[in-house]
Formats: sequence, C-alpha cells, structure tokens
Amino acid sequence: MENIEKKSSKEHWDGSYQISKRDINPNWKPIYYDFRSIASVIESAIRGGNVKSIMEVGCGDSLWLPYLIKRFSLVGGGVDYSQIGCDEVKERLGVCGVKGDIFCKDIFDIESEGGLYEGDKRFKYDLVYSLGVIEHFENTKRIIDIFSTMVSEKGLIVSIIPNFSALSFHKLFCYCYQPEILKIHNLLSLQDLIKAHNIEGFKIIDSGYLGKFSMGIPAWGVSARKIFGSNLQKHRDIGNAITKFVWNKMKNVESYVGNQFFAPYIYCVIQKEFE
Repeated sequence: MENIEKKSSKEHWDGSYQISKRDINPNWKPIYYDFRSIASVIESAIRGGNVKSIMEVGCGDSLWLPYLIKRFSLVGGGVDYSQIGCDEVKERLGVCGVKGDIFCKDIFDIESEGGLYEGDKRFKYDLVYSLGVIEHFENTKRIIDIFSTMVSEKGLIVSIIPNFSALSFHKLFCYCYQPEILKIHNLLSLQDLIKAHNIEGFKIIDSGYLGKFSMGIPAWGVSARKIFGSNLQKHRDIGNAITKFVWNKMKNVESYVGNQFFAPYIYCVIQKEFE
C-alpha cells in the first residue's frame, strides 16, 4: 500500500487544542465574515442536497458540528484522531444540547476497514465535509477517496482549505511572518483541489475562491513567528484583534466570491452519482 506522508502530526493538533482559549457558546452562529463565507458553501450544500445527516472529518472542538446539527435538525457525526479534540467537541455538543456520534479514529483506519464502522455497524452520511484537513496530506486525492466511503447514495463531499496558491496574499504573508505553518500544508491551487476531487463515481458541482479577504489564517497558527519577537500568546492576541478589526469592517459585506490573490479559502463540492 502506498505510503502517504502526513504533513502534520497528532502532537501538533493536541497542542493546538490545549493552547486555544475556548468559549463554549451554546448559541454560537457564524456572524463574522470568515465564518459567513464558510457557511455560504456548507449551508448551500445542505439545502440543495436534501441533506439529513452530516459528518465532519477533523471535528476536534468543532464550532460547526453542533451549529449545523442544531440549525438544520440533522443527524450528526464527527471523526478526529486527537483524543483531546474529540473530548472537547463532545463537551461542546453537550453544552449546545445536541447529540452526535464522535469517532476517535485515524483517517487511515477508516481506509483499512473499508469504511467507517463501529462493530458491525457501518456509518454513512448525506454530507461529509472538512475544513482545513485534506491539505495536511501529500496525496489529497487518496484522502478524498477515503471520504467517499462514508458518503450515502447521492451524498456530497465539501472541502474548504486555505488559499495558499502561488499568487495568494495569505501564502506570501505566512512566508514572511509564520513560515512554519506552510511546512504542514500541501500548498494546493484551486486547480489542484478540483483535480483531487475528480474521483470515480462522483461529479463536481461547485468550486471556487471563497471570501474577499481575511487576516485569520496567519493570526491563528500555533507555529513560531519569524519576526516581531517570540511571545506566541502576544502574537495570537494581537493577531486576533487585527482579525476582528477586519471582520468588523466587513460586517455588511454579503458577497463571498473571492479571487486567487486575496480570497482566504478555496473550496470544492462533489456529489455521488447513481451506482
């Protein structure tokens, strides 16, 4: 079996969950521009695909899973290989008053088992989505193939990742300010992302650059900064303040179509065809 290099480690994600300041708001919803951009893609897929069940891959301490389950009255599930992340999302689901099946599994365990199983029970979902997951692997297409084993008939896969393509402002800014973060990413272009989603039995129904602008990607990383001192928490506090300043300036912007230079994200949506 071909070896796929993981560009990030379990220890990295455990550390990122431990360092994060958590605010468990049972009424959280995507108010700020970045979140509204992401919601525009996922919620459109839910409405257009007659989705009744969802699976978030990389669900550690997810804001999105409880929100989407609650908003659309869905059956929900999540998978992550960080036990810390899984424990935190279970707590978040409980505070939000919703239920979800959380699987603490490595994505390659799902591949070796031929699907997502608990005992003899196999789990499939109308929508399998990920937010910043697939770009942490060298062979993106193989990861999408694994996702496809969890998709029900006529179901959907939605992938949203940072826009680190060649001419991206976010890539350049991270290179100057926080280059370590680029080392754990497969720096995919939109064309690369689309190609990775061109898998057997599925058709591409949407893709593009997402969002006008953001400072969130370089601000939120946990890697050491290259300039302006080594106090990580100070960097994160200042970065978050700048990010929220930008969000407030964009509070009335309702267009989420971006371009290759300034869009913070790229995305692709595919749908399973009849067998």
